[in-house]
Amino acid sequence: EEDAWLTALESHPEAIDHLDVLDDLVLLLQEHPLAGSVYGIDDMIPPLLQRARRILELTPIGDDRILPWGFLENRPGLRLLTQLVLHMQDTGDESEFIELTKWFLELNPEDNQGFRSNLINRYLQNGNYADALELAQRYSRDFLVDVTYGRALALFGLGRREEADTALGEAAGRSPLVAEYLSRARVARPEFHGAGISLGGPDEAWLYRDEMRATWKSTKGAMNWLKRIAGNRARR
Repeated sequence: EEDAWLTALESHPEAIDHLDVLDDLVLLLQEHPLAGSVYGIDDMIPPLLQRARRILELTPIGDDRILPWGFLENRPGLRLLTQLVLHMQDTGDESEFIELTKWFLELNPEDNQGFRSNLINRYLQNGNYADALELAQRYSRDFLVDVTYGRALALFGLGRREEADTALGEAAGRSPLVAEYLSRARVARPEFHGAGISLGGPDEAWLYRDEMRATWKSTKGAMNWLKRIAGNRARR
């Protein structure tokens, strides 16, 4: 199979600039028997992802400038960009990761991959409350706890206390375990299952606490405010 791919690309080198081809190549490399080894297979992937990014940047997309995931023809490009966002999240420059994620959300506003969670958390970790709030407002009916609790913390950081109280009360009402886990100094890691994260469950709450408790603690007054609002709601 590898020989067939190489022969085809040698005969038609221009095909490397087709997003379907790049998508297949990245998938083949990720599933290669030597992936994750010392033989450098993984090092071949980032340049392909960056090439796909450049192709998307240069491609006329249309007046609306979006590539919804629901259209199958958009998925190769979005899959490649998804891989690049994940790569940049772990290894890239902070500002480049943020700009790339922002662009991804512009292309695919429905955000089937959930990257809004990563972005709002980065904003809050950097003390960028205004951008965090703007992002949360774009997903005002969201179910992701990063966004619901993030909106509350952004409003608190901006000094908009009455709105923050309302937002935190709503978040704690929808996902009370998150407030409980944030408040506690120690929480045992719950059991995780391969089927995904359970909405409202201890796995969801633990993951948010693990990612964001330090940010809540470093935001002056936020932990006492959290305990007060969440406690008041629990007593109703």
